[in-house]
Amino acid sequence: MGSKKKRSKQARNKQPALPTQGEPQTAGARIVPELNTASPEKCYEIRDAGSKGVGVFATRLIPAGTLITTEKPILTFFQNPISPEDVTKALASRSMTDKQRFANLRTAFDMPNRAKGPLPHASIKRSQEAMNYMRVNSNSIPDKDTSNVYDEMCRFNHSCKVNAHRYGVPSVDVGMQCRAVSDIQEGEEITVCYSVDLYCMTAAERKAAMPMMGYFWECECNICQGPPAQRLVSDMRRRLIRLVKILMLGRDISLGPGVNKLDVQAIRSAAFQKTAQWNEDVRNTIYLFLTATLLDAEGAAMDEVSTMYGQAALTLACHADKVGLARLPAPVLLNIMAWRKRAEELVALSPGSKNDMWVHLRKGLDSVASDGDLS
Repeated sequence: MGSKKKRSKQARNKQPALPTQGEPQTAGARIVPELNTASPEKCYEIRDAGSKGVGVFATRLIPAGTLITTEKPILTFFQNPISPEDVTKALASRSMTDKQRFANLRTAFDMPNRAKGPLPHASIKRSQEAMNYMRVNSNSIPDKDTSNVYDEMCRFNHSCKVNAHRYGVPSVDVGMQCRAVSDIQEGEEITVCYSVDLYCMTAAERKAAMPMMGYFWECECNICQGPPAQRLVSDMRRRLIRLVKILMLGRDISLGPGVNKLDVQAIRSAAFQKTAQWNEDVRNTIYLFLTATLLDAEGAAMDEVSTMYGQAALTLACHADKVGLARLPAPVLLNIMAWRKRAEELVALSPGSKNDMWVHLRKGLDSVASDGDLS
């Protein structure tokens, strides 16, 4: 019994480092246990989406957690950077069907010309034209360090508050899956987020930055185009997310054209003066929980949210253990259990987010007894 308790305590006290933006927790370590990679019954259609070109729409009610589709890419590139010649060379070796599927994709560089319908594959004559298609339609899988072009995964349009999540599937080579993270009504467009950096930008900053990121259209989601009061609340949350990430990471991850530059040192100094008396574990717990809650409220469908809830819970439990508590106070235990429950709910909605970080966090949290016993 004694050795079991010792192992539990070691698992709890071996905390992972704080997450970093743009570096998915433990690169190359996503695990998808018992994930069904078979194509589900089709529940969507690809059709006209107005000024956005085409989009993916639900043909029936899609409950949260539903696997929408699994797909392998038309083209895959393992090198970086990719040259226009690389794209045309790869296309030359593909079948006529794959060439036509590639040519049917949209590209913002010639959107006015594409409004009348898809171009025949023979029209992609020059390397730069093919590169434009690649640049606009490619999706990366961090675990594989690849750039991939998919036939249907490329059709999902962006929203600043998504109802679906795309992720790589290790068991399907460089395949991707898309899964609903909230209930999607029949006829509703299925949307994903194109860049996690957008969660740290206000509506005005996103509008200015997106063209610089290669997105040559104006976002029409219900946050960007919604009532001013709703947009104001969202902007406030995203400003706070950016500020807390500066405090956690020591740098600003939202730099770029259209984004207001912040004085990182001044922000960190001011925050430290206000929290100088705080224990480091307490400070980290607050930062993690606050960021997770704000991202969750903004509908962020990404691994970082569940990981942060789990890290906040484990950090708080470790702090109680470090100060010599044999049992967690009831309010602390309630918080830890609530944060763990929310993390598990988010992981369940998107099995692709079951990575090594979460597996490790769960092992540590398993060492906390249901009655708060830490011995």
